[in-house]
Amino acid sequence: GSKTELLLDLMTMNIQNSGNIMDDNTFFPIYARLNQGFNVALVMKRIPAIQAFDAGESIMLTVGSAIVPRFLWEDKMKSGGVYNMEHFVGYKLRGWSTNIGPVGEAYGNFGVFGGALYMFVFGLFIRIVYLKIFSIAVRKPLVLLWLPVLFFELSYSMENDTLQALNSVIKISIFVYVIYRIFPYLFGKTQNH
Repeated sequence: GSKTELLLDLMTMNIQNSGNIMDDNTFFPIYARLNQGFNVALVMKRIPAIQAFDAGESIMLTVGSAIVPRFLWEDKMKSGGVYNMEHFVGYKLRGWSTNIGPVGEAYGNFGVFGGALYMFVFGLFIRIVYLKIFSIAVRKPLVLLWLPVLFFELSYSMENDTLQALNSVIKISIFVYVIYRIFPYLFGKTQNH
């Protein structure tokens, strides 16, 4: 049948087999999507009605926090939503974690159109890192085995924040480079082209 028919059949089968909508396996994926949308909606409710757009100020703080080591900047930003929820939503988190994600950060900094442009640049950055790894893999094929480590945090950064994504890519890249310099044989022989 058609893809629409297949989708409806799968949805019906899921609902019939789940037994209870409040079952953890059924409800958690729904909750995760609704929670993220709710957090972004909270940003949109507050900005610009109560607070002006950030104009990239918090993005610069994020980039700096991802690059500068903590021993040089003790009170730098931490990922996990505490800063973003207080700054963009006005809620102080205590004892639990939630976040607005890069989409909420994009809107809170630049609005709708600027936010879309920011998300394009953010995606382009991820793509460039990915392509760089593949260009290195031409000479050192075993570097491909580090892809899961390098991109694990990025796979769910949309539910966390830009800092989480940048932290993982930058710090894990540095770690892999240090491992390469100390134990180059782990990366195999260089292929000549």
